[in-house]
Amino acid sequence: MMNRLIPCITMSILLVMVACQPATTTESPSSIPAAATGKEYKIDITHSELKWQAFKAVGSHAGIIPILEGNVFVDGNNITGGKVIIDMKNLQVTDMEGDDKLSLESHLKGLEAGEEDDFFNVNKFPTTTYQILGSTSISGDGDATHMVKGELTMRGITNPVNMRVKLDAGAGNAIKVTAPPFTIDRTLWGIKYDSKKFFENLKDDFIYDEVKIELIIGAIQ
Repeated sequence: MMNRLIPCITMSILLVMVACQPATTTESPSSIPAAATGKEYKIDITHSELKWQAFKAVGSHAGIIPILEGNVFVDGNNITGGKVIIDMKNLQVTDMEGDDKLSLESHLKGLEAGEEDDFFNVNKFPTTTYQILGSTSISGDGDATHMVKGELTMRGITNPVNMRVKLDAGAGNAIKVTAPPFTIDRTLWGIKYDSKKFFENLKDDFIYDEVKIELIIGAIQ
């Protein structure tokens, strides 16, 4: 059953969790994001990653998905825009080893005939994109300084995803943006494999729809 589990993006991403905010809103996706203002910071992929964790009836699996490229715009102390491109082809399972690890990674990527659309189908959809549309400052939250408004495009489907983040602008030409754990509902992006929402009589062989995501972004000018 190891190969029957879906990740966080998993972004990675990654939706069951504590310290999480609603993953999606009822707003319609924006076709054209507003022009970002302020300084542009290019994502440093060596200091950026998406962590994910997904759950079934008994147990869970976890992993990471590398960040391929992207940017973040900061105007004063506000995040005004940006884009994070996530490298689905290099999705990794980190809580398994050997053949079990390779088997689950292959299933999640959709590399075997007949299993392409169970999860991510990385040959057809090699990247997932998070478009930052803006942010608002928040106070009284020890884990976050801003609420970021954005849209997540995965498997060709775009849904609004807002997340709490902590912006550390510091000094010099570098910033760090960290999103504490939150969840997304995988079925909103057409990932229905072993979901009780769509399949009956799964008994204990189901996978929860919510996937835990934690995002870490380092960026430099």
